[in-house]
Amino acid sequence: MIVLVRHAYPAVDREVPPSTWHLSAEGRMAAEALCSRLVRETVALPCLVSSPEPKAVQTLAPLGAAQTMEEFREVHRPHSEEGRDWKSRRLAYLSGERHEGWEDPDEVVDRFETGLANARQLAAGRSLVIGTHGMAMTLWLSRTRGLDDPIAFWSGLTMPDAVRIDGDGPERL
Repeated sequence: MIVLVRHAYPAVDREVPPSTWHLSAEGRMAAEALCSRLVRETVALPCLVSSPEPKAVQTLAPLGAAQTMEEFREVHRPHSEEGRDWKSRRLAYLSGERHEGWEDPDEVVDRFETGLANARQLAAGRSLVIGTHGMAMTLWLSRTRGLDDPIAFWSGLTMPDAVRIDGDGPERL
């Protein structure tokens, strides 16, 4: 079983890149609650892998130490973009619009797929819990797992959120 976990809510600081943000106090409490629920409902002794971004690593911390893999980081985009109508730009990107300086969506999906192959080897048959990010996860799910409406999916994600990947397609936990 694979569970993708979108990170909990970070302490936003527009002066620094989002890739360096840590969880807020509210985010830490939400991460603890999600991880407790995962242990109770689905995951026993999982292999933990995470994006190297602090907010993703810290979201999985209540489960234990995660090995970081660059392949699960968020979509690369200019830090200067963060203040400019961030939500509509993300929605347009997920709809297929290209933004100058943003990582090509095909490259995001390819690196995510590579990360999954490597993480599966690391898991050696155990359940796999991956700490990641909303756009990267949504792109991968929409291109490889039959996610019909990436905009609705991304818009409906909470911080944190978890999606099980089993057989037919993604299932929100």
